[in-house]
Amino acid sequence: MPVPEPGLLPVFEDGDCELVIDLGVERSGFVGFELEAPAGTIIDAYGVGYMGSGYPQHTNGLLHTFRYICREGRQSYLSPVRRGFRYLFLTVRGNSAPVKLHEIYIRQSTYPVADQGSFRCSDALLNETWEISRHTTRLCMEDTYVDCPSYEQVFWLGDSRNEARVHYYVFGAPEIVERSLNHVPGSADETSM
Repeated sequence: MPVPEPGLLPVFEDGDCELVIDLGVERSGFVGFELEAPAGTIIDAYGVGYMGSGYPQHTNGLLHTFRYICREGRQSYLSPVRRGFRYLFLTVRGNSAPVKLHEIYIRQSTYPVADQGSFRCSDALLNETWEISRHTTRLCMEDTYVDCPSYEQVFWLGDSRNEARVHYYVFGAPEIVERSLNHVPGSADETSM
């Protein structure tokens, strides 16, 4: 949600301005922002799923980056590619004046289901395991099940089996299970795996 006063991203003589945005949990969706910038300012975005000791686990070879080149003034952008990550690195390059960042967001994109199942017990670890499983399964649901929200984002039969088992307890919507199973017979023509 836009705030009344934008964040001011300064100009550095010796380098770029970089923000690291921690979403708190893995998300899967489309990156959007609204900002004011001088023409030619470059916005580079890079998403990663994990950081250990302050260093990102790089996702080389994956489509977790994009570059946006600004026109003059206030503008907005929504990435056309769905990405999964927890941390978003936003780097501002080549700006001749400070950039005003009005809003940055992730438009969450997953299969449309409602939470049907629930679980609660006296063991906090089991409760947390339920929540992690629910959240992860939701992120792995597009038009079929996918192996994960950030790496390949591909339908794999073995992964789908496990996701469907969790799905039945949590969401209970059989349509995505049926759709995924309908992909199985033709998949042997695509790869032997």
